[in-house]
Amino acid sequence: MNKRLLYTTIVLLSCTIVVMAGAWIWLQKLRVPSSAPGRGGLATSTNLFQRASAKKVVNPKTTVIYRTNQFRWSQIESSDYHAYISNLQAIGCPPQTIKDIIITDIMKVYSSRKGELHRKPGEFKFWETNEKRALSDKETQLRDKELEKIDKEIPGILRELLGINYERELNKYFVDTGDDEKRLSFLDGNKANQILHMREYYEGLQEAVESDPTKSEAEKRQQMARLYQQQKDQLAGVLTREEFSEFNLRSSDTAEKLRGELIGFNPSEPEFRTLYGLRDQMEEKYRFADLSDPAVQQAMKNDQQKMEADIASSLGPDRLAAYEQAKDPHFREVYLFAQKEEIDPKLVQPIVGIESTAREAAAQVLKDRRIKEADKLETVKEIRLESEHTLKQMLGNAYEPYVKQHGEWLKGLAQ
Repeated sequence: MNKRLLYTTIVLLSCTIVVMAGAWIWLQKLRVPSSAPGRGGLATSTNLFQRASAKKVVNPKTTVIYRTNQFRWSQIESSDYHAYISNLQAIGCPPQTIKDIIITDIMKVYSSRKGELHRKPGEFKFWETNEKRALSDKETQLRDKELEKIDKEIPGILRELLGINYERELNKYFVDTGDDEKRLSFLDGNKANQILHMREYYEGLQEAVESDPTKSEAEKRQQMARLYQQQKDQLAGVLTREEFSEFNLRSSDTAEKLRGELIGFNPSEPEFRTLYGLRDQMEEKYRFADLSDPAVQQAMKNDQQKMEADIASSLGPDRLAAYEQAKDPHFREVYLFAQKEEIDPKLVQPIVGIESTAREAAAQVLKDRRIKEADKLETVKEIRLESEHTLKQMLGNAYEPYVKQHGEWLKGLAQ
């Protein structure tokens, strides 16, 4: 028992010594050397809004505390937006955050102005009925003119301050589809950013030319042509030949128009590339031409005929028929309706065909002098009823929506 007691005592004593030694070392580290600066001699505070990442302390034993000046938002706010933006940039505010701040501020200012236009001047009196606070027709007209002026001011101001497209930027807050990222996904991030900045830059220059009241239309065309060529040259300097071609297929105005005009044609990738190539040649030739010049009009007509002949040759008879059909705006409207209502796309052509056939048949009846007027009306009515019956069978539950959106021709047959 004595040996066990002695062993336990030795162990406890050893632990106590270790703990005390550790405590002494820890206290020595906390002690501030006599050479350390006092409160007044602490490292100088950094410049306004600059993080305390100042020079490293040479003496590792010296405890140094960094602090920044007191921050107040009023120190960077300014009634001058250019100064406000410069102040934000000076403190390292990210570009997108600057955009968010400035856009929000401007929209608040203009929403307040719009609100004032919607309100009847004067003190609110709770006992007055609504018509007392309503604007008169003259006041409403004046208000609408002022609202229109405001709507035109906002894009120009945002373009001047931030160099951005108002509508495109606003969509990011409500319907951000990531369209730019998708279109430029074939490029690396650095090139894609260069392209987007270039677009904003040249759009600003083009808007300035278009809105310049001191220039004639001819001068504007010449200046726009120069800007267009400069942008193309700059793009070609950033992109390889293959990337430049791919960019135009994805993002050019010509390609965008073609995608809208070919609804219902459903082109394959090779077909679209061919059609785009032919259309682009035409667009480039007359992009900045004076279309009021009869000689230009005739030359354009000739080139249009040649382009259509080349398209016919490249597509072949079957696909050409589908292409010609897609050129009809009404066909495209019905095709989009069918897509929305989840109707078989193959039914679009028969639906459009029913309308065309009924219109032609009714026109033939109405101009036939051999038929009595009363019989004409009865025959046209039968054509309408037969058309309605066929459409109901084809469309089912989508018949009523079709009549509301595209059924004016049926009402015309009834009159």
